[in-house]
Amino acid sequence: MSSTSRESSSHYADKVAIVTGASSGIGQALVVQLIAEGAQVFAVGRDAERLNSLYGLTNAPVTQLATGQFDVQDEAACRQLVESCLSCFGRIDLVFCNAGRAMKGAFLSANSPLPSTGIMRTNYDSVVYLAFYTLPYLIHTQGHITVTGGIVSHVGLPEFSAYCASKHAVRGFIESLRREVTAEGVTLTLVSPDTVRTAVRANMQDACGNPDPIPYGDEKVMSAEQCAGKILDATRRKKRDVLLSTRARLLNLLQFAFPGLAQKVLAIRH
Repeated sequence: MSSTSRESSSHYADKVAIVTGASSGIGQALVVQLIAEGAQVFAVGRDAERLNSLYGLTNAPVTQLATGQFDVQDEAACRQLVESCLSCFGRIDLVFCNAGRAMKGAFLSANSPLPSTGIMRTNYDSVVYLAFYTLPYLIHTQGHITVTGGIVSHVGLPEFSAYCASKHAVRGFIESLRREVTAEGVTLTLVSPDTVRTAVRANMQDACGNPDPIPYGDEKVMSAEQCAGKILDATRRKKRDVLLSTRARLLNLLQFAFPGLAQKVLAIRH
């Protein structure tokens, strides 16, 4: 086995990780892969039945996997989930902020601004709450926070104004916080995947906040398992900001190097 392979297989052994959004998709895949690498995981979600299914998926004993039904949009719930993790495992080494939801629809089609501001609770507020309540423990363990972003953390896409705003906010928060806590020994990673085949599209909302699922076609998209693997690799390497697709990297470059062209490329076609 190469030194790189040994490092990869041993890095997460005996580490304690909190994973939000663990009921399905990328979060579920993160839990499965972390358990396989020897980590102790506190898996957080809102669906108790799906969380319980993680025991069957991982074959992990309760000494290695614990689940908690919490709504990370709520500050008190975030404080309680941190306390529950500490009660189960005694410390916190890693936090994976993966919970999130999406909204697609022209802003002018909304009947209220509240759905656009409401998405901040899930995508942004939850990251702030978890950072606040875990940082004292992460400083003690010289730990790491990893946040799942997306292309929308870097590029403003038409008809995704609320979603983009929430993910841009996360990026700004992480970049600023990193400069505050690096001296304390805590590292942070923002991982931005392209389209991933998860339940996000099935749970999509329109600009009015109504359910508006978007089916996947036959387009080539990354699987949740592939994405989770890339997130764990970026975390292990303590990368600062990782874009996981060529399209994301090109769009990010285009908007800074040629903003006028980016505007034309991304503009809504009527």
